[in-house]
Amino acid sequence: MKKGVYILKSIIICVCVGIILGFFAMAAVWFFSEDKPNADKCLRILRIGSALGAFAAALVRLIYSLCDNHPINKALRLSKHGENIDEAFELVRHKAAKTHDEHKKNTYMLILSALYTENERYDDALETLGKTDFNELPNELMQEYFNAYMYTYLQMGDIENAKRVYSEALPYFKDPAPSVLHTLGVFEYAKGNLGKARSYLLQSRTNDDSDRNVCDCDLYLALCALKEGKVNDAKALANEAGEAVVTKNEEKNLAKLLTLIEKYEQRMALPKSEDDEPEQTEQTEQTEQPEQATNERTTDND
Repeated sequence: MKKGVYILKSIIICVCVGIILGFFAMAAVWFFSEDKPNADKCLRILRIGSALGAFAAALVRLIYSLCDNHPINKALRLSKHGENIDEAFELVRHKAAKTHDEHKKNTYMLILSALYTENERYDDALETLGKTDFNELPNELMQEYFNAYMYTYLQMGDIENAKRVYSEALPYFKDPAPSVLHTLGVFEYAKGNLGKARSYLLQSRTNDDSDRNVCDCDLYLALCALKEGKVNDAKALANEAGEAVVTKNEEKNLAKLLTLIEKYEQRMALPKSEDDEPEQTEQTEQTEQPEQATNERTTDND
């Protein structure tokens, strides 16, 4: 049913575009001709222009459909909406297995690892990265390889392995991509260096102002603010993140963040006992922080 509606809609769009282009062609010929064409000639130009316009529109729509139905794009779309996640994994696995171009194959493996991390399948993500041939990755994705490893370890709470990967990645992080800057922000946040974390996250946000990256950065910026006891700043950043939410995982992480803010406000409203530490109400519990299951946004697909 959906396929039939899509085909019918495509035909209507192509015909309408063709007619509009036909009228433009007819008007252009009439306007620029010294000898104004008669009605029959105008009608003939309209028919030919409309036919050519409809054909061009159909060709563009066909190319768009082919690109949109690329297995990798379909997998990313499924993951974005939180639907049929296992199908998304299988699509990428199958595409990587069928591809003979080593650069593309390993790029797809990198995307697969990111999807696993996004959906909290951390062991699968690490296994996939272990099977990825670093030397066969395009140069621009070499830093993303380390980024994927580092980010996965951070989401697992394995700071020591994240530090190890960071030390190995330093030669590739000299000109960090926005996704790497985001991960470095998460890294510093996990170590308690809130100032450095904020700096990296703001750099990432500035260099990539897409909704997805803005949301991912604002979620951690809000956590930094909450750690410092700046509840109003955390709420403002949470609201900004809410306006930029793109994926189901981001919705989930935003909900966790709002729960943390609510718990913090409730704790602040409780009367302090004499035995309470002065700084007790100025910290959020480390175990309560929401995991940012964000895609590494590695690459577009061929």
